[in-house]
Amino acid sequence: MKVGPVNANPSEEIRVIFEDGKINPPKNFNLGPNNTLIWTRPDGSDEQTTCQLTYVSATDTKIQKESAKSEKVTIPTDLRETRYRVTIRATKDNNYSDTPPPLTITATHAKSATIAGGLSHPYAMAVAGDNLYIAASGSAGSDAKIWKISTNDGVTKSLFRNGLAMTDALAAAGDTLYFTQHAPDGDSVMKILTNVSGAEPVTVKGVREKLASMAVVGDSLYIAESNSDLVANISTVSPTAFEPVVRGLNKPFGVAAADGILYISEGVENGRVMRAFITGGAPAPFIENLKSPRGLAVADGVLYIAEGGSGKVLMTPAVGDGKLSIVAEDLVFPTAVTVANGTLYIAEGQENGRVRKAPRLWKRSDQ
Repeated sequence: MKVGPVNANPSEEIRVIFEDGKINPPKNFNLGPNNTLIWTRPDGSDEQTTCQLTYVSATDTKIQKESAKSEKVTIPTDLRETRYRVTIRATKDNNYSDTPPPLTITATHAKSATIAGGLSHPYAMAVAGDNLYIAASGSAGSDAKIWKISTNDGVTKSLFRNGLAMTDALAAAGDTLYFTQHAPDGDSVMKILTNVSGAEPVTVKGVREKLASMAVVGDSLYIAESNSDLVANISTVSPTAFEPVVRGLNKPFGVAAADGILYISEGVENGRVMRAFITGGAPAPFIENLKSPRGLAVADGVLYIAEGGSGKVLMTPAVGDGKLSIVAEDLVFPTAVTVANGTLYIAEGQENGRVRKAPRLWKRSDQ
């Protein structure tokens, strides 16, 4: 028997390793198909030998233990970032093997596929619970509908609400869905519970000028007012007034928020994505020379941009230098994007519109 060195630092791990029970490391550790990690069990392993995987990014660490017989595991869907170093080691009786060289995996998205069609001008989406909600404004701006699709199977489409006025914006917080309604004298913000059968919409606040999109942060709604060239804030708890937080924009369309920052698209031909503090202040250009950027989403440290004029969805690190990569292309006027459980959903806002999905796909960084 040998005992690991004793150190005065109480946080340092001390192990007792029995020489006749020393554990060999797993072999052939690699990334397999369908977002799986694969390996070969250690030489001399038995039913008591387990394997432990550790995922480490700049801000996130996840430890995943597998059963004794596992030689394959699906990468967890709750990883919060898009780049991880993954290690594996064998363990038995609280002793551990050496660790083979780590894999560096980077998230991208698979090719998009249609999950719902026949939607008349779907302009906005939001995720509440296990469902994706889609606002379809209709060809004449009347009898707009809100549809829902289960994010678990990604197939079943059902009507959530009909008989609405033009609905350009959706946002969700918990089981509450917020949406806009257009009228000749201005737009209003409404809310409805998604977990109560037969729930009726309730007015949050009105009347405003051309509400284009919304994002929820805590107890606040941040709303892009296209005709007023600003983003305003309204409390969801005590909606007494719209408070402008970002001014000086050019036809703001999409708005998203993460880590105290607002991302705002200017939906014009030579458009931009602007950034501003969520507390307010002057906006600063983040990405320029875009072709009619529309909806935005931030997830897992990535900003997604629906570029209506080019038929593409673009992505860039939300805190990076604005370097863009293409997630999806050959789309018909993409208007909205959102992300749930690593899957990117895209709305194409034409008359016979569609919703497409592009699941997250992990790749080795050296491939």
